[in-house]
Amino acid sequence: MNKIKLSGYIEVPREDLEAVEGELPNHIALTHQEAGCITFTVTQDTDKPVPFRCL
Repeated sequence: MNKIKLSGYIEVPREDLEAVEGELPNHIALTHQEAGCITFTVTQDTDKPVPFRCL
């Protein structure tokens, strides 16, 4: 079975940061339910909260 690895980042306007942080747990849970999803993580640097890294 072939695997595809995607990585990237999401830039969020500071005024939307709180809303995005609130929705991330749901987004991560839904992504884990997608067929073929092995892993999905979103991280945030403590010194620079934007952008979010997606792996």
